[in-house]
Amino acid sequence: MSKTMKKFWMDSDDSRWHSKHKGDFSTSDRLADHFVGKLRDVCRDEQSEVAIMIRFTRILKESLDSYESQSNLLLKLADTGRVVTLLHRYVDNALDTLDFLDPSEREEWHSQLLVEREERLQVFKEFALDNDQLVAALGDKNQQLEIVTLLRYCVEKYHDGITPFAGKNEKYRDKLTTGELDTISLVYDVAVQKAGLVSSDLPDWFVTSEHEWAWVSKAKLEDCKLGWDVKAREKDADDNVSDEVRGELNHPHLRKFYGASYVGKPFVIHESCFPPTFEKDVWRYMGNCALGLQYVHDRGLVYHDVSPTTLRCSYSERRGVLDGLGLVPRSRVGRFHVIGNKDNKDQTEDQESAESYDVLRFGIAVFFILLNGRNSNLPGETRDKKFDTWKHKTTSRLPDVQPGFITDEEWEMLQGLCAENPADRTKLEDVSFKMKLLDGDGSQRDVDKSHIVADISNYVIQSFNGTISELLDELAEDHEEEFTPEDRSVFNRLQDVYSHMERAGELYGVLVEDFSLLAWDFFKKFDENMSNSSVSMQIASQSVAGQNYHYHHQIDHLVHDSPQLQGMDTVHHWQPTLLKNPSTFLQHTSRPEDIAMLRFEAQTRAGAYAADIVDSMNTVLREAQRRGIGGSGMIPKWFIPSYQVKLEENIGSGGFALVNLGKWFGTDVVVKRLKPMAVDENRRNQFRREADLWFALNHSNLIKLYGACYEGPQPFFVCERATRQTLTDYLQPEKGIEHLHDHNIVHGDLKNDNILVCEGGAAKIADFGLSVLGTTPKSIGVLTTQAVRWKAPECLEGNLPTFASDIYAFGMCIIEAVTGDFPWGRNLADQAVTRLVKTEKKIPDRPAVFKDKEWNLVERMCRWDPQKRIGIGSVIKMLEDIGVSNLIEAGGNVGPTTVTAKTPN
Repeated sequence: MSKTMKKFWMDSDDSRWHSKHKGDFSTSDRLADHFVGKLRDVCRDEQSEVAIMIRFTRILKESLDSYESQSNLLLKLADTGRVVTLLHRYVDNALDTLDFLDPSEREEWHSQLLVEREERLQVFKEFALDNDQLVAALGDKNQQLEIVTLLRYCVEKYHDGITPFAGKNEKYRDKLTTGELDTISLVYDVAVQKAGLVSSDLPDWFVTSEHEWAWVSKAKLEDCKLGWDVKAREKDADDNVSDEVRGELNHPHLRKFYGASYVGKPFVIHESCFPPTFEKDVWRYMGNCALGLQYVHDRGLVYHDVSPTTLRCSYSERRGVLDGLGLVPRSRVGRFHVIGNKDNKDQTEDQESAESYDVLRFGIAVFFILLNGRNSNLPGETRDKKFDTWKHKTTSRLPDVQPGFITDEEWEMLQGLCAENPADRTKLEDVSFKMKLLDGDGSQRDVDKSHIVADISNYVIQSFNGTISELLDELAEDHEEEFTPEDRSVFNRLQDVYSHMERAGELYGVLVEDFSLLAWDFFKKFDENMSNSSVSMQIASQSVAGQNYHYHHQIDHLVHDSPQLQGMDTVHHWQPTLLKNPSTFLQHTSRPEDIAMLRFEAQTRAGAYAADIVDSMNTVLREAQRRGIGGSGMIPKWFIPSYQVKLEENIGSGGFALVNLGKWFGTDVVVKRLKPMAVDENRRNQFRREADLWFALNHSNLIKLYGACYEGPQPFFVCERATRQTLTDYLQPEKGIEHLHDHNIVHGDLKNDNILVCEGGAAKIADFGLSVLGTTPKSIGVLTTQAVRWKAPECLEGNLPTFASDIYAFGMCIIEAVTGDFPWGRNLADQAVTRLVKTEKKIPDRPAVFKDKEWNLVERMCRWDPQKRIGIGSVIKMLEDIGVSNLIEAGGNVGPTTVTAKTPN
């Protein structure tokens, strides 16, 4: 046996995995005995791919450990779907890696596995008829619920299979067979009869394993916070899990949730995170978390308690995130807070809002993060020992004296968050901005304090030739009749800000100038001499729907940027005016986008309104449905109304969409709007299907969709923001492609421009969200002429993209990543590239920088015949092997697959 084999593959003599066995080694279960025997033979024969196959076999064995070690036959049967899917996928991966292309040989490996699948069923049938064994296996009520739930999950998830192959009627090899379905149904019926219970409908987020994702953590229920434990279950008697687990929440600064299980030993699967104690970025992380808390409150939710462990940082993306566990609807929570010094006999107990209490606990949590990061680990002689006994759970106020490890600016921030009187606490809208300033990454520009305006009422707007007050008066007198409800909302806010500035006395000149420009821009909208100007049109384009929401965003920005304006009440609490009196909604508008916005508020944000307002909304929606007005029906959970999204810099334009940077709840996002000419009813419906598809995908190497809006002249997606950087880690985007293919989704437009790198270094696949929009007959010709250098030959001939064409395209991406240049270079015309690929069946010449293993992989990915290209699973295994080889050559340890790529020209 080779040294490599000894290092990676050791097991007991009586195990089928042990290398001493030759050929098939039969086990009582039978499943995959033939396949394991084939793998042993390959590894023993010291073929060229032996190192890959040994690692391959070790990983397969680890993936099957939970199944093989399971002694309860009922739970083993319930794992059938996962195991047979895994095995058929690994058979394909092994055949691809070994380059076995003969169809009959490939089919023989799969056929033998199908035979074993049928043979093993006899054990379970006999077991189900043995009453004593069955009763023992069913166990107590908890185990009974686990068994019937997992049996049901197995049938629902795997009855049609999930891995496609080129076979008759597009069936799936890993589809549960008739025998398997009959056996599972038999056992399920007997178990239900014996236990006297049935499994309820399974939620979309129910999972049994974390192996589908990367960068995830599996946390046991007892390791999680409130929202899962007994106290939370008492509060939410009709729900076993928090709102985050229902999958309704989706925000850049909420910890990504992938799934959970509430049976057996309950667990939750979410993205891997670490405590945000790294001093360099702690305030950036805290500011991110404040944005997440603002979003949670907007959705009508609050926390049982915000603790230091609620505030996390994403490993893969290096941004602050809130742990979503422990959330409950605001309507179910009552808070009482003692106002006044604890030693003061005149203290009063007063009810405060649950949101305000969250802000207090958020501030206390931030204090403890600073305490633990800066003080707790200091040597005894320098540590402030009075905090040694402080516990977050029992602390409801800051220390009376500013600790030495907190700066003056930080202390001011914490005092604002933790003010004794809830009315005095800093609003979340201000918190994130102030934390950015503490981080040194704030957007507040240096204010010229030498230029002071003593009295704003005397300030003259030169373009208007009058004061700000005169401009506002003229708007009210001459144009008020032209105001839409949204115009009125903007005008009222401008008046509010101006009144506040009048009372403030001396103001920085730059603040007065910025406000006067904003008021002037709004005025120009109504001045008939300027309303059609390019400036006015440019301003109107700053909102997704071309409405007045951009003025609100500019007022928000002005207030956030100006310490002299912070603390205002009315300026922050704006919303579309029509929502303030829903009963008159249909008197003002019947546009589908406005009706959909009302539906969003009633369906998604009901907790943010009084009950009578929600009732009024629902009455209007019923009337809209009676009239047949679009947008009045139930909306998907990914719907985002246009007023929540602000457009910023344009960063690109494709065949079907315009791409802008943007803000959503103060968070950086990317907004992709369909071009108006691309929108008709069919496209709108197709857009909805695409959003459903994209939103359901949840993987750390895919660009995340936060939401979308399908109504209005320009339907748009809101997705996470990433930057284009040099790709140096092959495995990350491959994992994203694997996730797409596992969900039967073809990307169809892979190129390096669609592989982005986030701040934390995670590589993400982008633009699969518009792939379906490009597969209509009318658009195929357009796509065929685009990105020719990455297109597979069959796609250049006009065929629809497939999994195999994705593999070809990614092979071209690897060429670009390694060389820093386009496949085929930049000087060769597209027509010449098309001829070389389609007619001469060539790929680019091997660049000198490629090693043998690397180029062999590219060649196998880019074979002319799509049936002979390797699959994504084999690509990943070979990339892992390349990474191991490179690191061994460099004298390093086994780790991720990375290369040194040239900087693009």
